[in-house]
Parts: sequence; structure tokens; C-alpha cells
Amino acid sequence: MQSNLVRTSGYRGRDPLQIETLNSLPMYTGSRLFLPKKAKSEQQASLHFVSSKPTSPYSVSRKRLLYKSLLIKLLLLMAAYCLCLQASAQIPAFHFKKAGVQTASIPYAAQNDLIIVSTKLNGKGPFNFILDTGTATSIITDAGLRDLVGISTNHQYAVAGVGTKAPVTALRTNPVHVEIRGVEAPSLVFIILAENTLDLGGSLGIPIHGVMGYDFFSSFVVAVEPIPGRLVLTDPAAYQGPEGKKWSSLPLELEDEKPYISAKIAVTSLLEQPVRLMVDTGAGHALSLEANAGSSSIMLPAQRLRTDLGRGFGGLITGHVGRVNTISLGEYRVSSLLASFPDSSNLRQRINIARDGNVGFDLLRRFDPVIDYPHNRLYLRPNRLQRAPFEYDMAGLKLMAAGPQYRQYIISHIDPNSAAAQAGLHPEDEIVSINVLPASDYTLSQLSHLFHSQNGRTIPVVVRRPDGILFSTMLQLKRQI
Repeated sequence: MQSNLVRTSGYRGRDPLQIETLNSLPMYTGSRLFLPKKAKSEQQASLHFVSSKPTSPYSVSRKRLLYKSLLIKLLLLMAAYCLCLQASAQIPAFHFKKAGVQTASIPYAAQNDLIIVSTKLNGKGPFNFILDTGTATSIITDAGLRDLVGISTNHQYAVAGVGTKAPVTALRTNPVHVEIRGVEAPSLVFIILAENTLDLGGSLGIPIHGVMGYDFFSSFVVAVEPIPGRLVLTDPAAYQGPEGKKWSSLPLELEDEKPYISAKIAVTSLLEQPVRLMVDTGAGHALSLEANAGSSSIMLPAQRLRTDLGRGFGGLITGHVGRVNTISLGEYRVSSLLASFPDSSNLRQRINIARDGNVGFDLLRRFDPVIDYPHNRLYLRPNRLQRAPFEYDMAGLKLMAAGPQYRQYIISHIDPNSAAAQAGLHPEDEIVSINVLPASDYTLSQLSHLFHSQNGRTIPVVVRRPDGILFSTMLQLKRQI
């Protein structure tokens, strides 16, 4: 990795709680609150006070003043109402539990390069939620929580994502009280899936009950510390950007409640091209690029691997994996990183914002990122993970976790010509023993690290076929890309 460490001055953004002055507000001419200078006679008549007594010039003037006073009061009330609406729109979903507190520290579990926090809903739990900047709406993915937590619903929606699957049915909840260590959201509205169609627990090896995104990240300045696995939340009104030679500051643009940055990439040559990337903490990869799609000028690398990239709300995501020469993020340039290239056929129809891809947490975790929605900044400082190589799975297989404790491992996919294929492993095989230990002694995350560990490493594996027959083999890891 080549890095250019340049000190960046702290950003001083607009106070998110600042309210525009009355004089700077639009006066809502569309609502027809103003009187025309010239009105028809019948309209003018309707504006006068009716009296059976003779009126003097003094009384008419007094009535005009009274009318103007009432009109001014009406306009002031309307302006105050608009100010209240503006202020309420700025009220964050989450706040600190204790009055006067301006910071909180929250531990998180890192599973497959995702941020997972322990959460309570309506006083019950804990439940596991992924913190995902790529999600605009908070989602409960476990339909069973509806009865367990006592969640009522009102409207029905269709939820779609990247992939080949049709949208899934979801329901809008009534307000739910959410608690995460030190902070709470008194009345957060979720979208809850009508059925357990998205098996995130099977993909990550632990129960997953939902995803939170904009509601959480827009409430605080969120500093992510991958080592030791901690979030530090700060009140935006009290936050000042970090100072130091190693910090790099990038403008962060929010569109449809999702964050975007400008970067530069060089895929197959040394010539860099500008790209617009979404910052996606809910993606376990390092980088995803939308090549050969629409107006994109990004080309696939010559050396690439055809594979299943994962699953999302839209079902299976297919495409290629390859290496990108460099990506420049602010003052830092990262070399030889892995990138996913999803097929445009299961991507473009679900995305209506101009972008070239996204930056995932496998790249972000090599920094100590500070995600600052309120001031529209992303701060990056390298940590000791920056020197870790970007490696693709050297076994060439995909596992799904099953069973009550997610400690049964079923092979769901085998890459052609991979180490797993050469070892005689098949889809639907269940791993019984690996590295001379019961498979249940491992977490899914530990198995993933094992399969990424060392090119040429030999691992003894025992699997159970769907017909119950045991099959023993030697799995020799092989770098594919």
C-alpha cells in the first residue's frame, strides 16, 4: 500500500440545529396568503368590517390597522408553524439516554466484515442489528419479532435490492422504542419483512434480526474503531473534526439518505479515473464497481473469476471478482485490492442514482473511519490492518450455517476448478470435521479466516453427503485471483 500522509484541518460545518431566521424564510406565496394590490370590488368589499353605525375616517383607519395587525399575526403564526416543522425535521431519531451526555462508546461484533450491535426493542432482547450506511430505512428482517416484541403494523410495501429476486413483501411498523448501549430512539419506525425470506443468520453464522442505517448515522458523529471493535458516538453540536497528520478529510454527499464520496481508481492501468462511490458499511467486500453498465466507463479486469458474490434483499448476486490496481481515497492510495463486479442484469434496474459502485467495510476497516453525516464529512486514518493483504477465499466454496446455534455448515456453492472442486467436495455436503477438529468447534467467521489464510496450505476435511455417507479428503488452498 502506498500512502501519502497529509494533515487536514478539521471541518467546521453548519450547526445542524441552526434554524433560519424569519426574514430568510420563504413566505409561501403559493398558499395565497398575500392580498393583491388591485382586487375586484366584491373581493374588496369582503375585506371590510361590516358595521351598521356611520364610520368616521378615524374608525376606518383603526379597522384597517386592526386588519393589518390580524394579517401580520396570521403570517407570523404560519412562519412559526413552518419553523416548527423545520425544527422537527431536524430532530434526530436517536439521542443519548442521560441528559447532558455528549458521547457514548458501544462495542460491536465484526462478522464477515460487518458491524453488528446488540439492540433492545420495546424493552425486550437483546437482538442483533447490522449498522448499514447503505440502508435508508431501518428494517426488521426476522418476522418472528412482530409477535415477540409486540410490534403493530399499518401499511404494506415491496422491498427490493440488488439481485435477481423479485421484491419481497414488508409492512410498516408503528413507532418502536429502540435501545443501544447508552443511546435510544423513543419512537423509531421500521419496515418489517412479512416472512423470513432473507436468511442473514445463515450467511453470517449468528442470528440477525434487522438492519439500521440512516436513522442511526444521522443522529451522531460515528467514529468506528475496528481495533478493538468499538463505536464512539458524539453529539454533532459538540463535535470538532479530528486533527493530526494521519487524518484525511473527504466531503460526504447524502443523497436519498445514503452517503457518497468522490474517489479515483485505476483498474487495469496506472491511469486513474474519477468515480462516485457509496460508503457502504453493510457490504463485506472491499470495493464493488459497476462495470459495463449504462454510461459507466469502468472495464472488467483481464484476470477475473466468475462467482456468486453474495445475497441481498434482491436475492443472489452474480458477477466477477478481480483485482484493481489502485484506489485513491483523499490523501491515501490503496494498491492491489479485490473488487466485485456485479452483473448489470441484476443491478441497474434497482439503482436510480448516478454512481459507479460502493466502498465496503473490508476496505473501511483498514482505517479508523469517522462517519459524520451532520457535517457531511468522512475522516480516514490508517490503522495496523492497512498492511493486511486483500485475499479471496482460497478454498473456492461458500458455506451456509444452520442448526440452533448456527454450528452446522452446509456447502452451498463450489467454484469451478477451485481447491474445493479438486478435493471432490460438492454442494449440499455438510462439513463434519475440519483440521482434525469437529466443525462445531468453529464459528463461521473462523472458518472464513481459515479459508483465506495461506496459499498452498493443506487442510483435512470430512463431510457428510446428503445420503449420509462420510467422505474424507485433503483440501489444499489455492489462490485464485
